[in-house]
Amino acid sequence: MFEQIKQIIVDELGKDPGNITPDADLRNDIGITSLELIGMIMVFEDTFDISVNEDELEDIKTVNDIVRYIERKKA
Repeated sequence: MFEQIKQIIVDELGKDPGNITPDADLRNDIGITSLELIGMIMVFEDTFDISVNEDELEDIKTVNDIVRYIERKKA
């Protein structure tokens, strides 16, 4: 799951794959803006066939948070 998330971040946002680790902070380490995050979430919804609640986005800070969130939604 991590590798799939990482590839989406690289492909969709053009971020440096070297900065994308499980514990990387989305904003501080990878440099994802709020607007980019919204676009990325839309890709995750389509790719993983899930629906993301906007209120839950506040809890997503790291790449691992994304992985855990998607795994919970798909369970």
